Amino acid sequence: EEDALGLEWWNGGTVVEAIDRLEPPARHPEAPARMCVTNVFKTNNSSLGGVAISGKLDSGCLRVGDKVALLPAIQLATVKGIEVGGAGVTWAFAGENVDVGLHGVELGELAIGDILCDPQNMV
Repeated sequence: EEDALGLEWWNGGTVVEAIDRLEPPARHPEAPARMCVTNVFKTNNSSLGGVAISGKLDSGCLRVGDKVALLPAIQLATVKGIEVGGAGVTWAFAGENVDVGLHGVELGELAIGDILCDPQNMV
């Protein structure tokens, strides 16, 4: 059958076997918070309330009440609320896709591609 498919030259494993051997990416919860903004929106959701952003937390952790900076404009804000999978939480960790409600910034001051980070450890 391999000859009929023209695969007689291949003597390696399958793609699935190669994927199974991949190691998951390293997450660094102890590192400063970093998140690329993938969406900017306004919501009436009670846990986020108002201006919110979403993205994948690449490193560090976020908690409600944290002060954050949004680059490149260096907009300072406070985390008003966090949702993971649509549920309100008080903490989010590296590797999680999150929605973050912000206090202290306006919708027009944010853009997709901005970087959320710790104001003491900016990118």
